[in-house]
Amino acid sequence: GALRVRATLENTDLGLDITAYQKNGEIILVILNRTDDNANDVNIGVLQEIKSAQFYNTSQYNDRKLLDISITDKQKVEMDIPKRSISTIVLNY
Repeated sequence: GALRVRATLENTDLGLDITAYQKNGEIILVILNRTDDNANDVNIGVLQEIKSAQFYNTSQYNDRKLLDISITDKQKVEMDIPKRSISTIVLNY
């Protein structure tokens, strides 16, 4: 099974909740945005070098929709988290 790993957000003013798991060369992050505002330019850093990243979003408007995510350097990604949604980010290292 997957091992739960520590995940924190630098900007706690965004109102997001995050949890993370690690398994077989992947880090899987689940982010809840319970607010009525989009959280733009959310940055996440990891200790491993990221080879690829996928970003899926579920809300009343999206059903596991694949959204844009940018690898901003070898160990960071950036994305916009839509309002009132659940996002899953899969980082392959």
